[in-house]
Amino acid sequence: MSMIATPSLDSATWWLNASNVLYVGGAAFTVLTAAWVLYEERAVALGKRPKYFLLSEILAAGAAVLCLTGTIGAIHYSNKVSQIKDADLATYKTAATIQIVQAKLDAATAYQLAGEAMSDAGKANKKAEEDSLANTKLKIELGTHEKKSQQTESDLASQNARTAQFVQSVAEHQQSVVSLAQGIPSLTQFQIDAIAEQMKPFAGQKVVIHADLEAHCVRLGRQIETALKKAGMTVDFETPLSMSYLGIELAQKYASPPAPRLPAIGPLYNALLNSGIEAKGVYDPSISDGLTVQLNIGPP
Repeated sequence: MSMIATPSLDSATWWLNASNVLYVGGAAFTVLTAAWVLYEERAVALGKRPKYFLLSEILAAGAAVLCLTGTIGAIHYSNKVSQIKDADLATYKTAATIQIVQAKLDAATAYQLAGEAMSDAGKANKKAEEDSLANTKLKIELGTHEKKSQQTESDLASQNARTAQFVQSVAEHQQSVVSLAQGIPSLTQFQIDAIAEQMKPFAGQKVVIHADLEAHCVRLGRQIETALKKAGMTVDFETPLSMSYLGIELAQKYASPPAPRLPAIGPLYNALLNSGIEAKGVYDPSISDGLTVQLNIGPP
């Protein structure tokens, strides 16, 4: 976040500088007038001139007025500049406090979502234990029937296999949800503004964002798109169906000279890293434009 000078501050600063110039000019004029008056006094004392010139008195009075006006202006506009700067600083501190509170609220929300996912995994494990206990009781009961024991055991084994497969798939799904929520972050408004501020020097540079169709990947891609467009960069957002990226990649077409390394690659990597997103640098010859930066976002 940066403080921006308001029109009133620019105006007050201009008038302060003008008052200082007027004061210095008036002081210099006063010195010259004093020298002229001293010269006249010596001329009158030596009889070279019969009387003082009225112009000397007018010049002396004018110099004093200029000096006084510059002094009053400098004091007035100096106080005004200080008041405006104090007001801007208070506004800046208030905005920063609001953004910090928002960041804490976003972190608390993410922690709550992760806790809910872990709770769902615990419920699935409990259900699996209950199913296993029921199957054990069924096996004991079927063991009393000798003629049908072989068929019953075969059916029970098949049922146990399906149950184990179901339990494993549920556990893997829950673990995948938790891992995905932890591996693909979500940016706060403060982080989006910070990325935009760091990438402003590269306004006009083209960036293509490829995001996996998974909701967390699309969300992060849209947040980064917002930041880059705010910085003045050209952004194309795509969700290709055949995408097979793992994690987050920063890609460019050429690997070495004679093609130069794109100047926006390094700053974009640092801007993402400062927001807690670590991207891998790769070279992709399939990129159609050698001057385009491509950001790939896939599941971890």
